[in-house]
Amino acid sequence: MPMTLTRSFFAVILPGVVAVAPWALYGLQEISGLAGLYKEYTAPVQICAFSLVVVVGGVIEALGTYMEKMWDVRAAAGPEPSEIENWLDKDWYDYLAKRFGDNEPVAYRYLSRKVTELYFELGLMVAAPIGLLGILLILRSHTSSMVLCLSLMLVPILVIVFWRFARDTHEVLYDARYRIVRRLPTA
Repeated sequence: MPMTLTRSFFAVILPGVVAVAPWALYGLQEISGLAGLYKEYTAPVQICAFSLVVVVGGVIEALGTYMEKMWDVRAAAGPEPSEIENWLDKDWYDYLAKRFGDNEPVAYRYLSRKVTELYFELGLMVAAPIGLLGILLILRSHTSSMVLCLSLMLVPILVIVFWRFARDTHEVLYDARYRIVRRLPTA
């Protein structure tokens, strides 16, 4: 479960909104009486919609956690990162291990931000295609079938793009964590 409001927003709420919002709009447009129900019970409907966003976002986060775990297992089965570093990598990891004003290594905040980024990318890997399908469903009567078919090709592209972003972020995380832990004094 995310530990901060920012992480909750980027890992659960935002992916939930991306996945649910187009489908909620579609429901308001297409399901007879739903718009009237919304007008009559605005606050309860909004509370239920937000609850749905959180539940869907939580499920999406769990799917991302599953993917992260698979990558961890695969990385652990491979060799340890090479001890050979070029000057740029050495300088970067030495900097991340530095302690300044609060005596906390720079890496702690850096890694925390990267973890939030990973959760966001994993969330959008699932949520963006779901949301896009909802948008295409809404637009189906407003555009040509050729445009819809071409747009439908964006679904796997979104999955691949966010998968690649998340994969790269995961690799940065485990490599940085590995190198920083070895630079910090043990206590």
